[in-house]
Amino acid sequence: MSIKDIIGPAQPLRTERLPETTYRAMPRMNASTLVNGLRGTDYDPFAVKWAYEHPSKCATNQDALDRGTLAHMMMLEPLEVPTRVARWTGNRRAGAEWEAFCEANEHMLIVRDEDYQEVEFGCVKAMESVQSYFTDLYVEHCLLWSEDDVRCKGRVDGMRPNDKLGKVLLLDLKTTERGIDNRSTDRTVIDMRYREKMAWYRRGMCSTGEIDKYDVRVVLVFVQLTPPFGVNVKPLDSICLDHFEARMIELLKRTRDAIEKNNFAPMSIQSAMGLMPWEQADINHEMEEAR
Repeated sequence: MSIKDIIGPAQPLRTERLPETTYRAMPRMNASTLVNGLRGTDYDPFAVKWAYEHPSKCATNQDALDRGTLAHMMMLEPLEVPTRVARWTGNRRAGAEWEAFCEANEHMLIVRDEDYQEVEFGCVKAMESVQSYFTDLYVEHCLLWSEDDVRCKGRVDGMRPNDKLGKVLLLDLKTTERGIDNRSTDRTVIDMRYREKMAWYRRGMCSTGEIDKYDVRVVLVFVQLTPPFGVNVKPLDSICLDHFEARMIELLKRTRDAIEKNNFAPMSIQSAMGLMPWEQADINHEMEEAR
């Protein structure tokens, strides 16, 4: 897979639901790849190239992933749960019984019964306060568009045209076990680059020019799946989205330029370091005491 494959004839925006394997195989730039090149205040096309050509295979707790997948299904597509989820009620996930269960449910999401019950409770309690956000959504629709000759893509959890508070609602559901207080979720938004990614989706949604970006309402919904559970709804304001959209597009342009010139190199920075503000404060305090 080469990053050069994202270059091609410009294509108008289209939205559709696609199988995950089909979506992932499309040679297009997506937000999760592009954000790798935002390093501090710098732009790093090489990091984008590396992320595109070497998709991450980071080790992640599978149970946590499955719980998140189950929560998405329960809140976004509850009618799909009975036909797509298999509940394991046994003890050890090993041995002949476990292997037979996996074989019989090969194409299902397999979760432990205790996880199922806990996630179900967390989702039910969350929906009591956020039901209005999850009504009449187009679920997991893909956005496919071009930035000049760079083919792009994105997939949002929920999209609702004709939203009451805007022409379009873009919603992403985030499950967390770090806590849903403002400080915890703010830190998660920053660390996981959610503002950049949502700005990218908004950009795709507005690429036809038929929808003004300020008519798009962008909302993150955090749900804590472990006791004491909870939900935190975080709309992202337009000033924030404008800033990160500009950064994403600037990085995309620099990456496009590097592709054209075939000039990629790892980032090289020259910097200096002196006293940190808190160190200087300590020094000032010591000098005051010495007088």
